[in-house]
Amino acid sequence: ESPAAPSRATPDLDSLLGEFGGRLVSKPKPVEPAILLKQFGGRLVSPELSEPPTRTESTPLQALTKATGISAQPPTTFLEKIRDVGVSAAKGVVGIGEAAVGLLDITTLGRAGKFVEEHGFWSPKTVQTMIDSYYSQAAKDNQISVREAKTAVDKAVVALKNPSILANAVAQSAPLMLGGAGIARALVTKGVAPIAAAAIGEGTTSAGLMAEQVRQESPTGVLTPDQAATVTASGIITGTLGAFGAKIAKALGVADVDTLLAGAVRSPNARRGLVQTIKDVGASGAIEGWVEEFPQSAQELIHQNLATGKPWHEGVTDQGILGALAGSVM
Repeated sequence: ESPAAPSRATPDLDSLLGEFGGRLVSKPKPVEPAILLKQFGGRLVSPELSEPPTRTESTPLQALTKATGISAQPPTTFLEKIRDVGVSAAKGVVGIGEAAVGLLDITTLGRAGKFVEEHGFWSPKTVQTMIDSYYSQAAKDNQISVREAKTAVDKAVVALKNPSILANAVAQSAPLMLGGAGIARALVTKGVAPIAAAAIGEGTTSAGLMAEQVRQESPTGVLTPDQAATVTASGIITGTLGAFGAKIAKALGVADVDTLLAGAVRSPNARRGLVQTIKDVGASGAIEGWVEEFPQSAQELIHQNLATGKPWHEGVTDQGILGALAGSVM
């Protein structure tokens, strides 16, 4: 007979507890939902959660946002609105520098702007981005609201309901307008008619600004001959539209702001025209905004989109509407 295998004694519960430090190791039992509900304040906690959710107290603005789905921002203060206008004016001043460099870009196919940027003298794109960071949150939200509005009418309504949008657009355009007026005044002193001088000044600054902005978006940092030709054509169209609007204003007996800025240097009639402009502000604003600025702004962006390889219509409605409304104010 083979020897019987030694029998192993079955360890009792006390031995197991002593071996494992007095802790009973076993598979955890499922917890009833009712226990969880009671434990975590009446909220059913999913078993997959490793930690129970914590309570968070919401502010009235957060509660309004949750209830309506509309983001509730605190109202913009007066000082913030003033700062936003100053930020926009600063962007316009930088734009004058871009236009000046851009005129050299047209003749050098962008090499002037690339040289200036590579040698650390000028990086307008970086400067503009830095300036943008000083806008208030409300101003940034307004810009998004205009972009997200579906139709031209919706965009106009958004702009008119938020006057700060137009104030910022005017502040950004004013330095460039004055820059064009400076060119026009120099031409007037040489005997050029104010309407023609104003058109040349406006078209020149527009072409220069666009040339530098197109160069900044170019992968090579320079312009192709086609791009230089495109921005030049856009500048000519801008000047032509400006002259067309000025002639309509003259035919209707109202003054044109660009012609005033160009001719007020030496013409007593132009100075008297400023008073007439104030009297006929409605007609003058309509001509400046819808006859000149709307088509000018739209065609400028169309040409810029074509020069940079974007869809030709991208952002054109926004640019046209804001340009027309800002032009009407100016």
